[in-house]
Amino acid sequence: MSGTAGRPGVARREQNDRLLRAELLRTIYFEHLISLARPAGSPDRSALPIAGDDEAAKKSVTALLDRLGYDTVDAGTTNES
Repeated sequence: MSGTAGRPGVARREQNDRLLRAELLRTIYFEHLISLARPAGSPDRSALPIAGDDEAAKKSVTALLDRLGYDTVDAGTTNES
């Protein structure tokens, strides 16, 4: 995978040659996934950072995290994060 050396958690998706982060769930301790999840609109709902070069993929991840009980903070592209 050229261009990803030294960048753990980055994988190349063959069809479109886009980089996607596979580190999403590395930002939260596994036991907190259940214990910190909150309904949308809750004042104490946690937010997890996301980064990526593909806006459609970021929207999909945002929707997934919303279903899991988390908001997101967009950290920009993979080069910016």
